[in-house]
Amino acid sequence: MASKRYPYLLTTGRVLQHYLSGVQTRNTPELHSKYPEPLMEIHPDTAGEIGLVNGGHAKVTSKRGTIRLKVKLSAKIRHDTVFVPFHWGDDLCINRLTNPALDPTCRMPEFKVCAVQIVPG
Repeated sequence: MASKRYPYLLTTGRVLQHYLSGVQTRNTPELHSKYPEPLMEIHPDTAGEIGLVNGGHAKVTSKRGTIRLKVKLSAKIRHDTVFVPFHWGDDLCINRLTNPALDPTCRMPEFKVCAVQIVPG
């Protein structure tokens, strides 16, 4: 849930150009080249309030960590929400910011959403 300290909701998912998992995409140059780095999609009005510009960088922080991402403005996203694809590993792994919970039976990760703070960076 968003709060004063973490006023935005981060949601993660796939992008059209990528396969089901990062393991497959990162090992397929043709797929990787179509969307080579994760971008944080944010509404232009929200970005303006924070001081972010298209193509610039932002630091996104949750209770679990911080990641630095390139900004992509999108009027298709809600003002209180940002989207980041999850296909990257290591320092670009957005799942480090989300809840690590897994389904107890099939061990699939839960749908990822968490509250975050965003600053230029």
